[in-house]
Amino acid sequence: MSAKAAASIDLVLAVCFSLLAGTWSVVCGMSAPWALAVCGGTFGFTALRDRRLRGIAAVGVCSGVIVGLARGQVSPAVTSIVVGGLAAVLYTAATPRRRRIVATNLIVFGLLLGAGEVGMRATRSFDGAKYFQPIELYRQATEGGPDEVTDLRASVDGGLRRTTDQPAAATRRVLLFGGSTVACAEVSDAQTWPSALQRALGGTSSKWLVENHGQSSATTANRATALKSVADLGPGDLVVFYVGVNDAGLSFTSREQPIPLLVEVPRLSTALKRLSPHSVIADQLVRILIFGGISTSEQARQDAVSDFRVALASAAAHTEARGARFIPVLQSHLFTRANPTDYDRGLAAIYSKRLPDVVDDIYPDLWDVMKEYPGVIDARSAQDGLERSPYYDWHHVDARGNEAIARFIYERIQWNG
Repeated sequence: MSAKAAASIDLVLAVCFSLLAGTWSVVCGMSAPWALAVCGGTFGFTALRDRRLRGIAAVGVCSGVIVGLARGQVSPAVTSIVVGGLAAVLYTAATPRRRRIVATNLIVFGLLLGAGEVGMRATRSFDGAKYFQPIELYRQATEGGPDEVTDLRASVDGGLRRTTDQPAAATRRVLLFGGSTVACAEVSDAQTWPSALQRALGGTSSKWLVENHGQSSATTANRATALKSVADLGPGDLVVFYVGVNDAGLSFTSREQPIPLLVEVPRLSTALKRLSPHSVIADQLVRILIFGGISTSEQARQDAVSDFRVALASAAAHTEARGARFIPVLQSHLFTRANPTDYDRGLAAIYSKRLPDVVDDIYPDLWDVMKEYPGVIDARSAQDGLERSPYYDWHHVDARGNEAIARFIYERIQWNG
């Protein structure tokens, strides 16, 4: 290889290292002048032969560091220094032959990435990860979503979430059991669906008293235990189990945090999220590594269904033994919407792509267990009549959604039974 060709390869490698340092500064949130200082300084340090010129380049980098530190950008500054410095050290320590080997591999790697990018864009839809942001930010930035709650007054009365509009002299009770979708912590007391059901039954003039026994993250097994702690359960009472989501959750493990490497080096996470709008490869890595992977197995699904069957049977037997009536209700969620809106689809895209498949796989099994009980209600379509999405996330809803749930259940129960 001629000296001219070797020098060209050395120059290519120096440019790659410099761009790496500068780009890393950008994805870490540094300003454009700071990124240029890092890029230029790294290039000068690695490519310039004259030690005096390298010294000038080092001064430039140090100036950029001082500016970054003065602006409070300590973590990005340190990260950029480490990346740029490591690149420079590796470059200057390598022999000419090793430099050429590394440069060749970088070029091949770049070509492979380009080919992979083109291939993946041609074989799958690509939204540019425009939805990959915290759910709260997504709701604020996207139209067609749930109502904002401006008067959130969640309270507890006697260990239970407060239900409004209760009658002072009721002769019968409705005891509602479930998880956070019954507790409805996202809305005020009057906006929960138990409160909406109380109003549908006549409010303060009703003979029915609605009690909210919802508890965040509660499964059917947990609620069966809670039901048995109700000492005065008896004839005339109606027990409603609003279940499905948390029991489906027992069939899989959702990683809500990034993989350990991204926890230890959060700038990697930032880099992937900043690159994801422009690269389908980065987009897929964000979905897999950052926004929660799903781990499941056939055994986990079978165990979840088995536990659900045992818990539901236990709750029903306890209720009937005390002369009360038992009605299980299979709840709706984001993925049961018959006609999802653009908002719904965007919200679903925040989660792992496997989540809808895993939940849809186990829901029919849960229904097969539930439909053996008299009066059972399939409420998966409860939100279908709403034009604007009620979903805060994939299963919690706003006041409109709660009204729809209450109305759906109210219309399907024989209240004179």
